[in-house]
Order: sequence, then structure tokens, then C-alpha cells
Amino acid sequence: MSINKSSRKEMVDDDEILNEEVAEEIAEEIAEEIAEEIIEEIDEEMAALAELMFHPEGKNPYYLNDRALNNLQDLVDNLDAFTGNEGLWVAAWLEYLGDEDVAALIQNWPDDFKPIVIARYNNLKDYHSCIKCEQSS
Repeated sequence: MSINKSSRKEMVDDDEILNEEVAEEIAEEIAEEIAEEIIEEIDEEMAALAELMFHPEGKNPYYLNDRALNNLQDLVDNLDAFTGNEGLWVAAWLEYLGDEDVAALIQNWPDDFKPIVIARYNNLKDYHSCIKCEQSS
């Protein structure tokens, strides 16, 4: 029994297709694993940042008039008391607490520091809640 050239070509083509499919599946699995690792790493970094921002140990408060703001929660709770000129001071304090990314944003747009602070608070509060959940378990 002999296989003609066209049959051999079809078999080779089928093998190539199967190899490509297997390679694609492996590549997808690797990409998913890498994505999961990246997400896990980001979550860990965000949880650490949330801890710094909500529980800054050994850090001095930001003073607004006669009020001492000790953490991000205090800052958000007192945003209405700011006149709007304090953006660069707030940026410096947030950088001092450990949030260099938000400090840089505020330094670029000091007049918009309030919405930037609120956005960061909303971003970190879930990570802060997760830390609380883990600690109470």
C-alpha cells in the first residue's frame, strides 16, 4: 500500500495544524499564568500601599488648620476644609506616606488634587478592607 504525494502532504498539513493548535493552547495557558502572577503581584503591592496609607506608622500627620490628619481616611474626611491651594502640600505629604504615584499626579495637576485623592481612596479602600478581613480571620 503506497501513499501518494498528495496524501502525504495532507498528513503533514494536518500535523502542522495540530502542532499549531497545541502551541497556541500552550501559549494561552502560559499567558494566563503570567497574567495571574502579575495580578497577584499588583494586588500585593496595592495591599501594602493601602496599609501605608491607612495605617502610616511612625509618620507625622498633615496639619490642616488645627486638625491633625493622620492617614488617607482623615484626608478624605476633611477635603471640604481645604481651600484648593494646598495641592502641592498634600502631594508632598502623600509622597511622604509612601504614595509616589498619586503624589506625582497631584504635582502635575495641583488644582485637581481633591478628585485625585478621592480616586486613590476609592482604589485603595477595597485593599484596606481585605487587610481588615484577613486580620480578623
